[in-house]
Amino acid sequence: MFKKDTSFQQALTNVILTPLQRSILEKRFVELVNQFAFRCMLLSVFFHTSRSVITVGSLIVPALLSIQYTDASPSSQSSNTMSYQIYWVTWVISLLVTTFNGVQNIFKFEKKYYFLHTTIERLRSEGWQYIELSGRYSGFYTPDETPTHENQFVFFCAAVEKIKMHQVEEEYWKINETQTDAQKASLTKKEQLIPPTPYKLHHTTIDVQATTPRVSIVESNEIISQQQLKNESDEKEESKKSVSVPIVLYETTDAK
Repeated sequence: MFKKDTSFQQALTNVILTPLQRSILEKRFVELVNQFAFRCMLLSVFFHTSRSVITVGSLIVPALLSIQYTDASPSSQSSNTMSYQIYWVTWVISLLVTTFNGVQNIFKFEKKYYFLHTTIERLRSEGWQYIELSGRYSGFYTPDETPTHENQFVFFCAAVEKIKMHQVEEEYWKINETQTDAQKASLTKKEQLIPPTPYKLHHTTIDVQATTPRVSIVESNEIISQQQLKNESDEKEESKKSVSVPIVLYETTDAK
């Protein structure tokens, strides 16, 4: 029997949020975690059952084949009965091994088992980091403000949706593995399933503002240095002209 984990909901009752934010957490995040937990439970049953049948059956079948005709009195009726029973037991076990192996490969139980368990642990970690206001929710996205559950809510929602869309992309959108690398590279940003998140835009603004004075100072220094180089080159050209003029006049006078 599947039992829902209510520890996050109990901790959520002590968090100060608006009614809308609390409703979004309960209807979206909590339900999403419960759905993943139910799928992980089913996949665990199928995965471990199929792996056990394949592993044990692969060991039993050769052993049964090796003892099928080892009786000392092959003409006896009991020996024929035993061989007959071993034959059908071997056939059933080999059929089960082949069936479980084929079903596991078709539905990709192994890949989904590891991927979904990784995804649900990421979701749980994000939820508890948000409740504790730790990690990325400790003021990393809002360095000028005291971190609270209300001002970190939008970043938490963005992280949860990004994890969900990554799961959709890996499990459904990329199910066609015949797609070439050129076709994947030709996808524009608008065609991607994962949209830009608010904290990326926030960081971009902060980085631009932080680096703008430095860029202006560097540009002004470069302009001054270029002007100095230009003035020095002009002075050198003028000095060359002033030196070369008397030489030309002197040579011209001798020619006459």
